[in-house]
Amino acid sequence: MKHSLLNYLNLNIKWLLAGIFLLILGYIILAWTPSGNKSYEETVFAWHKLTLAPIILLTGYVCMGVSIMIKGK
Repeated sequence: MKHSLLNYLNLNIKWLLAGIFLLILGYIILAWTPSGNKSYEETVFAWHKLTLAPIILLTGYVCMGVSIMIKGK
């Protein structure tokens, strides 16, 4: 019994940590501004802020939801 409970918690913790890592990475990418002499539009409307960061954040939230809803065998 204890071994199966440990595997269940271990799997949930892995999903939870993956979700937390993806959220941190997504917010870092969202806040990151490329260096150089760029205009306002190039920094605010950059592809990594409009496309990459939201996809990573959504994936992180999904991983956290999966970690809550996953059941043991």
